[in-house]
This record gives sequence, structure tokens and C-alpha cells, in this order.
Amino acid sequence: SRKQHQGLKGVNWQARMHGSWKTLGALRHGRAPRVARLGALLPVLLVGRSVLLPPLCSMAAAAASLLPPLRSAPAPPQPVEGALRETAALERRSMLLRAGLLPSAPLLLGSAEVASAKEEIKKKEEEEEEEEEDEDIIVIRPRSSEIQEKLLTFTLPVKGLSEKDYWGDAGDENPKCYDAFYKARFGWSPKEPYAKVLAGALPRNFTQDIREYKYKFNGTGIVSVNDSAFYQDTEWIDVEKRGGKAYKTHNWAHALLNTSKKNTTSVLVFFTLPESQVDKFRSLWPPMRDSLRNLQTGR
Repeated sequence: SRKQHQGLKGVNWQARMHGSWKTLGALRHGRAPRVARLGALLPVLLVGRSVLLPPLCSMAAAAASLLPPLRSAPAPPQPVEGALRETAALERRSMLLRAGLLPSAPLLLGSAEVASAKEEIKKKEEEEEEEEEDEDIIVIRPRSSEIQEKLLTFTLPVKGLSEKDYWGDAGDENPKCYDAFYKARFGWSPKEPYAKVLAGALPRNFTQDIREYKYKFNGTGIVSVNDSAFYQDTEWIDVEKRGGKAYKTHNWAHALLNTSKKNTTSVLVFFTLPESQVDKFRSLWPPMRDSLRNLQTGR
């Protein structure tokens, strides 16, 4: 061993320093008493002259006997099994956190941490569902992939609506149809009219007929108009009968005009709400109006 080697090395070094004595082989700790007796009695021939072994042998033996007894190195303490599991769990959790995979970690955690991790997973799933539900609907007509030249596109806004509020597609199921029709009722009484959105080719004289119509009920009629060389915007209040009762409706129409010489079509998007819901849902109109595009003219 290393301790024994160092002790013996010290003994040989002392012998060389006290008169050129040489030892044959290694001086073993177990033979020290016998060497001492022989050194005191037997003559030894050394460098051509007969001498008695000096007391140096006894000194060396005594020094060797003072060395601590050789012992095997103690075995390292064995970790407690529970501590091993806890360490492994912590290392695993740290690795999962760095990798962004915390939802896999609860298998190695305590009950409180499992509950916390489950709550985080649930919260994340709810946020993802809300993001999916909040995506606006991009409407393109016609839908058929067989028709390469589309007529129009616009956006149905969904952001800001509650979970119970949604648009229902009430239009023609034929994918080659050029018109779109959606309706919804955002939490108001079923006795009142639906909110409705229609889009398609602009009917002939549509804007003129709306603006020149003689509205009979009080509080109905044209609210505003806004025209340019490229579009016609009209806002008006009308009446819709439902279940034998007349309900006032608020209406908006945005027509994109065909100003080119090509054989293309003008397009329209039209939005109507019960008058009782205008203050709450009028914000849905600007995204529809501003997103309308005539795909034939690129305008």
C-alpha cells in the first residue's frame, strides 16, 4: 500500500544517512524484532572490514514498529435509497424545465407539485383553445378548388366574442357557389332577428334602391352614405317582421365597384343587426368592410 511504501522509504533513507548501510530487499514491518536481534549478535562483512551491526538496526526496527498498522481504505458510505430517488427526481425535473417539457415531470414529483403541474397544463390548454376560438374566419368564394378564379374574400370577426357567440354558415353548400351567407345570435332573445352577413356579386341597382326606398316606420331610413370612385358605403335602419312583430334592424353595406373595362363583377358585403344590439356589436362591421377584396380586379 501507499502508506507502507512511504514508511519503508523513510527507513532506507535513514540507513543511507548513517554510514552506508545497505539492506537486502525490503524491510518488512512484521520482521522488525528478528532483524534487531540479529543485528546485535552477528558480525557482518561490510566494505572490507568486519564490524558488528550498530544499534542503527535497532533504531530502524523501532522506527518501523512505530508506523501505524496498515488498514484497508474504508468503503465510501452508501447513499440512502430515498435520497437517491429525490436527487434523481430533482435532476430530471431541472432537465425537463430547461427543455420546456414540464408536463412530463409530474410522474417524478410529490403530490403538491403534481397538482401545480396539472394546473399549469390545464391553463395552457385553455389558452390554446381560446387562441383557436379567437381566430377570425377568412371567407373566400367560391370555395371549390376546381374554380381557379375566385370572386371575393373578406373577414368574419370572431375576436372579442364570448365562447357562446359564433357564426353559423347558412349559405349554399355547393362549393361552386359565389355567395356567402352567415347568421348568428349573440346572446339576445330568440324573438329578435338574427345578425346576418351576406356577400357576393353586387345586385343591380342595390345601392340606389336602398337609398331611394320610402321607409314607413318612425326612426327608419338612411343614416349615412359615403361614396368614392371605387366604393359605395350605406348605413340605414329598417324593419324586419318576426313572429308577427316588427323589429328595427341596423344595416351596413359596402360595395366595391368595377371601374375597369374588363368583364369583371362588382362585389358587396352586407351586415345587419337588431337595433337593440347595435351599441354592443357595431364594432364587428369595420373589419368586414375593410377586408372585402374583389379577387377578379385585385382591389
